[in-house]
Amino acid sequence: MMSDRPAPFRIALYSGVYVNRDGIGGALTCRLDMLERLRRNGVPVEAVVFCRGSDIPDPRVRVLRNVADLLLDPFFMAADLHSFEFGVHYDLFDAIFVLPPGAAALGTYHNITPPELVAEDQRQAVMESFRQRYNLFETGHVVCVSEFNRRDLLDIGLPAERMSVVPCPTPATRLVRLSDKLAKRKAGPIEFLFVGRFVRAKGVVELLEAADRLASESLPPFRLTLVFNRSFSDPKLLAWLDERMRRGPERRWLRLVPSATDAELTAQYAAADCFVIPSHHEGFCIPVIEALSAGCQVVAADAGNLPFILDGLGKLVPVGDAAGIAEAMRAVLRELHEARQAGRMPVLGTDRGAMPVDTWAQAVDLHLRGFSREVFEIGFASALRASLAAAGREIPDWLLPGNFEARAGIAPAAAA
Repeated sequence: MMSDRPAPFRIALYSGVYVNRDGIGGALTCRLDMLERLRRNGVPVEAVVFCRGSDIPDPRVRVLRNVADLLLDPFFMAADLHSFEFGVHYDLFDAIFVLPPGAAALGTYHNITPPELVAEDQRQAVMESFRQRYNLFETGHVVCVSEFNRRDLLDIGLPAERMSVVPCPTPATRLVRLSDKLAKRKAGPIEFLFVGRFVRAKGVVELLEAADRLASESLPPFRLTLVFNRSFSDPKLLAWLDERMRRGPERRWLRLVPSATDAELTAQYAAADCFVIPSHHEGFCIPVIEALSAGCQVVAADAGNLPFILDGLGKLVPVGDAAGIAEAMRAVLRELHEARQAGRMPVLGTDRGAMPVDTWAQAVDLHLRGFSREVFEIGFASALRASLAAAGREIPDWLLPGNFEARAGIAPAAAA
């Protein structure tokens, strides 16, 4: 007996690795969650993730060694659309050249760290990544997770009409409103926070030099907390940091939080007055959005995507400039201390100008809307349509504008 049920629309998702607490992994998880929600709402859609390694126990994740293994997988041959995440070289991205006839292809570009900012033993892999970046020309459409990344691809000749900017989704719910935080904390050191890998490219050496300068001056007390993952950090820098903590005066004002859990990270953001991210390069930088969501002022280097993602709501300093970092942190420190002493709310120094707390909070709330799950899903659906159109494929009814939002459970106000 023939079935009246339509054939499922199959999407193959690709990444080098699919792991927790990773930007690319987070984007993949959001795509899978969206597709699963559509399936539960009656949309005939199936998805599989192909990767070289994963720590995520999900039956939809298939770990393969190479493209040869991929060619033997029935889902690869049956997939209607192939969606490739790209930020570093991985063998499976070369499957773009052997897709079955008529299959559509979508790329998502997360940027590549410049070779001069990585350890010498990693530079060959980075150079291979820059060569593999041209695989994106074989896709029908490319999603760039930031405006900085879009401009990066424009520079190598990818046409603007084949790209869209769809930021990675991040929690856009304010964890702690700044006015509430300031009202409750009328004593104790001013809290600065860094979150990221402990490597030179994140500017951590300049950050510690800046904090050293502040500690040597007659300033109100402060504390700098470094939240980092030891597994993804530079062992030499970690050894240097551990030695400083054992012997130096930093123990009075420096706190280390290695490999924090999600709950611990949330608590650190909630406790922080100011987030400092002096990176030499960022393709996106989720911690900036997390910090703004938690009511933190932000000091950032003027590198990579940081000027775009901060959008004038904090202070940018020249990349690699320890004196500039110290100056920006000093201004935050003094203003918060003086406001406490006077029993008033501080005026925040930003690249948009001096902003009262409430004005800043309203501007942050508006900015954060662009990083919501709904914006991400609508942008991804639009990119799927563009990729199918480029391949000459029919667009399923459930993916059409209006139909998609209804089936995905996206409120009309969010879609607007």
